Amino acid sequence: MKRFFRKRSPYLKEIYIARSGGEAMRPLLNVNILFGMGLEGDRYATNQGYWHKVESCEVTIITEDELKAIQRRAKSFEFQAGMHRRNLVLADISQKQLKGQTIQLGTAILQYQKPRPPCGYINQVTKVNLAKAMAYDCGACFKVLTAGELSVGDPLIIR
Repeated sequence: MKRFFRKRSPYLKEIYIARSGGEAMRPLLNVNILFGMGLEGDRYATNQGYWHKVESCEVTIITEDELKAIQRRAKSFEFQAGMHRRNLVLADISQKQLKGQTIQLGTAILQYQKPRPPCGYINQVTKVNLAKAMAYDCGACFKVLTAGELSVGDPLIIR
């Protein structure tokens, strides 16, 4: 008898915010996402981070697959939750599948903007050479098209 395995649908696995640049990322179970700003209370939404305006993002997203690749390259240190400094972690989808897409998570709608390469500042915050380990598996910037609420476990819908 053959067994068929149904591929899982993509979903929101983790949510993180940091109130200011350099502050440790804090995991959340749910969060409001604000139009034109980002996650409520996060440094991107409040302009309390360290970045150039050209590099700014409303919401940063990284995939579980990217995190696994980073961990494989991070041989000299233990890669810990939130160390990537991205707001949302998505499971069961690749960054390639997200490129150029408009997505819905919870009641919010987000639009892909650009890749989010790591900057050297991440090494100062984490005290390890995380920028090198992240290399090309570094996440992406998304713009908030519709405000809403996100919760861990929300399905991801490509619109």
